[in-house]
Amino acid sequence: MKIHHILLLNVVLYLTDPVTAQDFAPVGAEWYYTELHAFSGDKTFLKITSLKDTLVNGKDCRLIQKQGNPMCSGRPDVELMYEEAGIVYFWDTTFNKFQPLFDLTKNINEYWIIEVMDERYIHGLDSFVFDVDTIKITVNSISFIEINGKSLKQLYVTYDMLTELHPYSYDSRIIEKIGDMTYLFNYYPWSSVACDGNYAAGLRCYEDPDLGFYSTGIADSCDYIYRYVGMISQEEPSDHFKVFPNPSDDLINVSCEKDCVYVLELTDLIGRTVISEEINRSNQTDISALKNGMYVLTVKNNEKIEWRQILMKY
Repeated sequence: MKIHHILLLNVVLYLTDPVTAQDFAPVGAEWYYTELHAFSGDKTFLKITSLKDTLVNGKDCRLIQKQGNPMCSGRPDVELMYEEAGIVYFWDTTFNKFQPLFDLTKNINEYWIIEVMDERYIHGLDSFVFDVDTIKITVNSISFIEINGKSLKQLYVTYDMLTELHPYSYDSRIIEKIGDMTYLFNYYPWSSVACDGNYAAGLRCYEDPDLGFYSTGIADSCDYIYRYVGMISQEEPSDHFKVFPNPSDDLINVSCEKDCVYVLELTDLIGRTVISEEINRSNQTDISALKNGMYVLTVKNNEKIEWRQILMKY
């Protein structure tokens, strides 16, 4: 399934003289993230660069350019962001306004909200319309991390999609000056989407003129690329494996077309394994204990990836 969205930037950009310095996304800042793919074992990278200062609706912003873009993120290739009093805002082309992306002023159990446009089911008409829902980001704990001699605040947070269709939640970590460690825009605007495209799987490297270079160590290099050649690379994975129902709230059935013994792994969007078990021709897996959200389902044979799919738990 592919989703195509045309996002129009309904603002006027003005080139300006150098503006008041911001701590977040100084010009020249670069982010590298691991990029995974729903039906491939390839590991590539997503890159984000802070290009220049610009004025948007009276705010001194940074223009952020993406090299690669997660397919189901709902975000454009060019972002506009600014920081004010510990809060990082982004320009939302859906609502034509700035919204808070990170709020480093929040304490434990406090939260901020991101509005999203999501589907709503109309009973009696058997149809869907788009309506405004929210993503609630709650701070679970706070600590500090030292990077290149600088003590930076980090928030451990939970993202909760509040919707009547398929509410979901997942955990992540946000570091001052750097942002979310999974992806800069680590939220999904559609509650009913099981994304079959590319997705971000964690920060590899960050660098800016002030903080310097920082590597998380999850890849051999910032721009490391791994191309996987699988045993069934010449055939469609769906001809061999099936998962149903998807989305699911309790049990999923995983089957292959002939007798087989494989390992099924379920990981969250930051790469943590939450389920690992052997499967045969017909297998039922209980996911009721997992938090609502998106997971990556991988089928392996002797550590070789045979199939991968996004699974939605609601």
